Amino acid sequence: MTLSAILIGNESLTAECGKLWLDRGHAIAAVVTRDPRVADWAAGLGLSVHAPGAELGARLGAALADWVLSVANLSLVPEDLLARAGQGGVNFHDGPLPAYAGLNAPVWAILNGEARYGITWHLMTAGIDEGEVLATRAFEIASDDTAFTLNARCFTAALESFPEVIGALEAGGHPRRPQEAGARHLWRRADRPSAAARLDFALPAEQVLRLVRALDHAGYRNPLAVPKIAVGDRMLAVGAAEAAEGAGAPGTVLEATPAGLVVACGTGAVRLARLSDMGGKPACPSTLGVAQLPSPGAEEAARLDAALAPVAEGEARMRRLLLAPEPVEIGGPPAAAADWRALPLALDGIAPARLTLAALRAAGRLSGDIGWSSGASPAPGYATDWVPLRLAAAGPLGPAEAEAARGIEAARAAGGVAADLALREPGLAALAPPALTVSLGDGPVTGTAVTLTCGAAPTLWHDAARLSPELAQAFAGRLVRVARALAAGPDTDLTELAVLSAEEERTLSGALAATARDYDRGQTIPGAILAEAARRPAHPAVIAGGTRIGYGDLVARAARIAHVLRGMGVGRGTPVGLACPRGAGMIAGALGIQMAGGAYVPMDPAYPADRLELYAADSGCPVIVTETAAEAALPPGPARLVLDADARLADAPTTPPADGPGAEDMAYLIYTSGSTGRPKGVM
Repeated sequence: MTLSAILIGNESLTAECGKLWLDRGHAIAAVVTRDPRVADWAAGLGLSVHAPGAELGARLGAALADWVLSVANLSLVPEDLLARAGQGGVNFHDGPLPAYAGLNAPVWAILNGEARYGITWHLMTAGIDEGEVLATRAFEIASDDTAFTLNARCFTAALESFPEVIGALEAGGHPRRPQEAGARHLWRRADRPSAAARLDFALPAEQVLRLVRALDHAGYRNPLAVPKIAVGDRMLAVGAAEAAEGAGAPGTVLEATPAGLVVACGTGAVRLARLSDMGGKPACPSTLGVAQLPSPGAEEAARLDAALAPVAEGEARMRRLLLAPEPVEIGGPPAAAADWRALPLALDGIAPARLTLAALRAAGRLSGDIGWSSGASPAPGYATDWVPLRLAAAGPLGPAEAEAARGIEAARAAGGVAADLALREPGLAALAPPALTVSLGDGPVTGTAVTLTCGAAPTLWHDAARLSPELAQAFAGRLVRVARALAAGPDTDLTELAVLSAEEERTLSGALAATARDYDRGQTIPGAILAEAARRPAHPAVIAGGTRIGYGDLVARAARIAHVLRGMGVGRGTPVGLACPRGAGMIAGALGIQMAGGAYVPMDPAYPADRLELYAADSGCPVIVTETAAEAALPPGPARLVLDADARLADAPTTPPADGPGAEDMAYLIYTSGSTGRPKGVM
């Protein structure tokens, strides 16, 4: 008897179990994944591949199956998807049930000092990890197990036991048995170790070491926290720890050398190594000049847990925004020392949501990310005093303002971003606030170029080391002008607002008129840029924040991209997806696609997964040019050229292909909203 399955998951285990299922002679009706490796494996076998997200049911069409197999899938399976399985669903859980239901179970088991652990294959029900059991495997937790090694052992146990699961499914889901008796604990996504994983030296050394091991993910994504210590007014991350000789009052620093800090515990001592600040900058233990490390008492731990609970609840949303940013740039790069100046704004009683939209339009943008601050960090040192806020300021004011208000409410609820997030999330740089930030506080947010405070006396704070007083005054004028225009009512069209003053319009119109000249209708964009690079290769071609790239460098980068794309089958007229965060890489990618003869297809990484999947499928693009920060958002199917990770680029020629595009070739294919609601591609 041949069975069919819908396979859901986002790890290599998903594909490995899929292989075992196919090797047994069964079929896979569809694969649902956001992981590029799983998608590539499935597409290589000709399987139907879909990204999770909105309209998944519609995208699956009439696909039905005997079973849904949820393997390394950390999200709830939608009821309508589970309903497609005639016999039911099976979930792999990386922990023993019922004591370790939910998420991050291996971490909690090590933290709790468990001696044994295991994995469970169970039937899916409406409850989380509550169904009857098809197969289990149990094993001892070793004294040196970390979150990484225990997860690896779960992987091995899952593969070893999956044939038993297949046998049970071939028999209609039998044998099955109830979960073992015992207390049930559901570990939630937002659960965190106490006191943000700050080490408590009043505990025995073994418990201190256990916390470090439990949070050691060996460089892979750490969804919880990094172990940390307080050194004066700084928080330092602890990268490694081991038992050490010595004794003293808890927290006493017994030794400080480049090899680490030896610290006395309630019993025994530990050596703490690979110290760094929250931005990842190494901190040499021998230079810290610290004799005692404080431990968080019960009262402080409870205070931190309460303050950081909303931060943990909002982390998934903030993480998505930070990994695929659309920064609104204003001012230059941060200077060594800020020079804050205040400009009062002639705005009375403006609502925060309206102020954020006015600020976005005054900056010349219809969408993008600014910062939001509720005025202070919920836990200084442990969380930022800002969060990213994504805005859209196009179309009627009413809906845009309502959406901005919802975003602000989510930002206020979160309060901040965990200070250690950049240490836990591969691909995320050190946390820095957006250049333009709106705050409920009375003063500027450190690290911004412009902070707008929206209290009783709205004020524009600007760092004169990044934005000159003249430019700040001009920005303030635009902001006030736009905000007053918005008072016309909810039907005001944000897109059509006049941002510039009449004087600015005249100045710019005159400047534009002075540039008028005839042009060669046979010229191409790559050809024009190549000519400019030949004339003045060092002259800035791209300015993105603090990054400046000359024409010569831009051409060399784009040429490398073009040659690699040619090797991937791109030629004249080929549509190629372009899914890069706004910056120099996006410009080089667009130019490289055109040098190869192709036409770029803008694919904003911030768009919903189903929208990007439609763009890729409708355009038929065989390749998507992207960067690491945006790769996870992309649909499966097309090949990828990851500009900041693909080794082929380093060896590619720096001169463009000789047979580039002609003036008659398509330059880009862009999708616009259509009257039917389905975006249409315009060539």
